[in-house]
Amino acid sequence: MDAKLENIKSFITEILEKEWTEQGHSMNSGKISSLEILIDESGEGAVIDVYGNKYLAYINQGTDSSKIPFSPGSGKKTSKYIQGLQNYAKKRFGLDEKESLKAAFAIAYTQKREGMPTNNSYSFSNTGYRKDFIGQAFENNKNDFDFKLIETFSDMVKHEIDIIFK
Repeated sequence: MDAKLENIKSFITEILEKEWTEQGHSMNSGKISSLEILIDESGEGAVIDVYGNKYLAYINQGTDSSKIPFSPGSGKKTSKYIQGLQNYAKKRFGLDEKESLKAAFAIAYTQKREGMPTNNSYSFSNTGYRKDFIGQAFENNKNDFDFKLIETFSDMVKHEIDIIFK
């Protein structure tokens, strides 16, 4: 792939990572690194596709409270959802096993009531947003992104013209 297209891929990754962090999702940095950016160029133009872990879509779009996988009083002995929230509580708040389990249930009840993101989770954001990190990244960097695209593709066209005339 052309080095200029690699620069576009790097730029996209950079702006998405920055918005991800600014929105307070930095504890999940491994998820953002799962992004794969493909640029398919043809004689008629190019298509940029961004692929990532399914979890990124949930963060980007949010999750309605009805889709939160928590059923109080279900009688289940274990829950991967609660275990995930417990691990989150340990990392985010430095809680021990017992306290992190209490926090996990408190978060689950709140998410079941409010959905994700919860109202309180906005306190982790530097931008005021907790959803639409993809749209916000491109909106906040629209001029730079447009410039990079124009610069890259005009250089590619110039290169093709030079080949034709040699």
